[in-house]
Amino acid sequence: MDIVQLDTFSRTSSDFKSGDSNGASVATNDLTMNLLLDEEIEHVHILNSDERNADRDHRMLDDIVPHALRNRISNCYADDLVGFGATDKSFLGLTSFPGFTAISESLGAASLSIPICSLVHAIPFPSMSSRFLYHHLVSTPADTVIVTSDAGRTAMENVFSQIDEVLRARGFSSSPVSSSRPSMHVVPLGVDAKMLRTVDKHVARDVLELPTDGVYVLYNGRLNPAYKADLEPLIRSVAHIKEKFNNVRLLIAGNAEDKGYETALRLLARECSLADNVEFRLNFPNYLKRYIYGCADIFVSPVDNIQETFGLSIIEAMACGLPVVAPNWSGYRELIADEESGFLVDTWIRPSNIEAINITGAASRNLDGERLMAASTIIDAEQLAERISLLIGSAELRCSMGNKGHQIVTEKYTWNVVMKKFISIWNDQIQIASAMQDRRSFIDLRRTFGCFAQASSVLEDLYAYCPLSTAIELNRLAKTVNKDKSAPDSSICLDYEALVDPFGLRDVLDFDPATGIRLVKLLKRGLLKIERPSNSLSPRSQPADHRV
Repeated sequence: MDIVQLDTFSRTSSDFKSGDSNGASVATNDLTMNLLLDEEIEHVHILNSDERNADRDHRMLDDIVPHALRNRISNCYADDLVGFGATDKSFLGLTSFPGFTAISESLGAASLSIPICSLVHAIPFPSMSSRFLYHHLVSTPADTVIVTSDAGRTAMENVFSQIDEVLRARGFSSSPVSSSRPSMHVVPLGVDAKMLRTVDKHVARDVLELPTDGVYVLYNGRLNPAYKADLEPLIRSVAHIKEKFNNVRLLIAGNAEDKGYETALRLLARECSLADNVEFRLNFPNYLKRYIYGCADIFVSPVDNIQETFGLSIIEAMACGLPVVAPNWSGYRELIADEESGFLVDTWIRPSNIEAINITGAASRNLDGERLMAASTIIDAEQLAERISLLIGSAELRCSMGNKGHQIVTEKYTWNVVMKKFISIWNDQIQIASAMQDRRSFIDLRRTFGCFAQASSVLEDLYAYCPLSTAIELNRLAKTVNKDKSAPDSSICLDYEALVDPFGLRDVLDFDPATGIRLVKLLKRGLLKIERPSNSLSPRSQPADHRV
């Protein structure tokens, strides 16, 4: 099968990108790479909207994709998408849940019945109703939603059920709308097999320039108290632990999204007499991730945000043989075998606080609802400190739990295991779609906005030409394209002197969509002149019989 993919993420190994510490971005990147490695996938087409940026898109793939896999992935534009309908290949559309609208509209406009798989990394909280409703209205029986955990699936189904209730209340109970809800499956994220290879602890600490003594407790994730994790209770817990275990060290690693928060955490560490016990390694390049985990003895993830439906950092830590202490929260409880591979800490969220958030409408207006939900979530700080202390006090317990976690990841969460689940679901989708051949619904922009522009002549009935002096100058500028990809005309590569004689726009615009886009840009900028059929053309300006 071929994959038509809407979402991409570019990662480099040698420098830091914010996406390196964003679970959804990392998962998208890793999934793309494993698509290229899977023998069931023939080709991956990255769907792009504007062919004028083709050179940039091509260079981006060259930078990201290993040379050996480069022939298995390419950028895809409107004319490519339309051409898929003329092949015998099997295609599947792949996108994040929020991207379903965009890819569904694209496939509908191209008259393709390709099934779509929407991946849910975080519940789309702020604009929840509209996104779920669109899925409800236009999904086909061949479409599916894949969620990373049972807890995430329950939350998604709860929203769809509430949408059902709204539709029934509005008289849609006999409508086929309720039957168009996409099927839903649970497939976890995968972990890179390289993470399963242990790194010598002392070597890792040397690489990261950390003190080599002590027992390290690691947090690795975004530094954002509103939309990831509040680390204040963790720092205070370590201060309490230090009273018994003076050798405890806390390493805070990840993406410093909020510089003010980083400053506040450093200040809190000093106030808690932990200035020598707390280390920060922020915005590190991807190749250092194995060393970040490798230097640690215990992994802690005190996440309290509803965005977290899985916990990629948890399986990465388990892959590296670390015992994990985390809240009994969302998909976390499905990853950690309590008292076997780590500890789950009691977590509460007050129903009355949720009701207050409902009443204020914060969830619908902006992202503030997530912050308020996180502020209402309580992780038992005393129990957190107790569980970490148990692990600090017993190297044997750390080893046994770390081994158990490593075993769990090997059996359930490597990409080899995960990809088999994806492929099975996608084959079922393609089989259902082949039996249906339903055309997707879409909102036609031409039908919507075609009434806006008016002129005395139809554009395609006109002739255009490029003045000789302009053509000479454009050809000169075009020669700088290879030297300066940001040049104003770097997206337009034509033989401009071939445009000096008037030519019919209909033939050119309909013959080659890519050239058509470039000519429209030239017309828009006034670099091509228009001649109408009513004008008397001189012998010099009679239309030439050629195509661009």
